[in-house]
Amino acid sequence: AACVVMQSDWRKKGSRFALDFSDSEICIEALAKKGTPVLAGEWTVQVELEQQAQLQLDEWGEVCWFSDDDVDYIELEAKFGQHARVQRQALFFRQDRMLLLADALLCDSSGLWSLSSRIPLAGDASFEPAQKTTEGVIVTADGTRCLTLPLHLPEWRRQATSGSLVVDEETLVSHLRCSAERLYTATLISLCGRHAKKSVTWRNLTVGEDLRIVGADEALAFRVQIGKKQWVIYRSLARPMRRTALGMHTLSEFLAGRFDADAGNFEPLLVVEGNS
Repeated sequence: AACVVMQSDWRKKGSRFALDFSDSEICIEALAKKGTPVLAGEWTVQVELEQQAQLQLDEWGEVCWFSDDDVDYIELEAKFGQHARVQRQALFFRQDRMLLLADALLCDSSGLWSLSSRIPLAGDASFEPAQKTTEGVIVTADGTRCLTLPLHLPEWRRQATSGSLVVDEETLVSHLRCSAERLYTATLISLCGRHAKKSVTWRNLTVGEDLRIVGADEALAFRVQIGKKQWVIYRSLARPMRRTALGMHTLSEFLAGRFDADAGNFEPLLVVEGNS
């Protein structure tokens, strides 16, 4: 099937995310509690090399699908131009009611690459960016405020970055441009209004391999804290190798879970193994 539905609790009207990739364009819908629309429409991606558009050459194909009591996850892939492919991820934290929408651009040619993930807001929703930090909130028609974190960007606007999170009409655009062969954009959206009322911080973690720090074109890891709860997300862009981040050791391609700072324990919720 080319359609998936992810929901926090099937016994009642909880947060929900639906994705349809039966056509060349992916359509999504995200609902907060009580069915309030947050996202709705085509979730498109734009890829450029040296400011020249790289057109999508095939339809999205399923790479991986996983579902249990903690998370729902799907990964898709499509080819763009002659030298690039995009691996698209949608991860729904069922208990925490958070949605991760991410794109990995994997290329076999060097140059100035640009990746833009265009996330459609629901018709009556709007985006309010923070003034000093790069996050914002999606405000729904009934006033629900959905915290939105661009994990691929630094937290503070004063920090140098080659990316952005902006609104283009009714679309939230998560953008990154870099002279590298591998790029990753990751936007974390809460479908729980309580998260927007709590203190928030996130960091790009140092990733190590064989006593060296790896570059952002090889692997990335993020730590997110909302209130007292913390999560860690890791993505390998190069060939998966034995790497470390925040004291965690992994050979995986993608990893997401909860982090207990007091005990120093990491609880994996999803592990996607790669071909090493």
